[in-house]
Amino acid sequence: MRRSAVSDVEALDSPRRGWAACVAVNLLLGCLGTVPFGLTVRFVLVHPLAGLGLVSRDPTDNDGVLPWLVVLAVLLGVFTALWVPANLIVRRTWGAGLKRYWLMSTALVILPTIVYGLATL
Repeated sequence: MRRSAVSDVEALDSPRRGWAACVAVNLLLGCLGTVPFGLTVRFVLVHPLAGLGLVSRDPTDNDGVLPWLVVLAVLLGVFTALWVPANLIVRRTWGAGLKRYWLMSTALVILPTIVYGLATL
């Protein structure tokens, strides 16, 4: 039996929809992720790099590392709890390749933070 032309078009359109869904979901979550990712960058600049003497420490930051770690653990935990299931749903629904999908979704979710960071320079 011959497949219909409609099913051929749908077969070609499905991967495009899958990648479009990947881009949309991860850029949206990346906009939400600017807060935990930005705070993570700030933490790295304030504590480990300042401890090595590569940057100067903020003189008003005298609370130590524990408050940073508590806030970052909560924010990154909540973000991961949103990001992983959303991407599992999109990947399973559209049947995207495993390695390329996770690489692309990671790059897309970090992109808004990078763009925001470059815009503030």
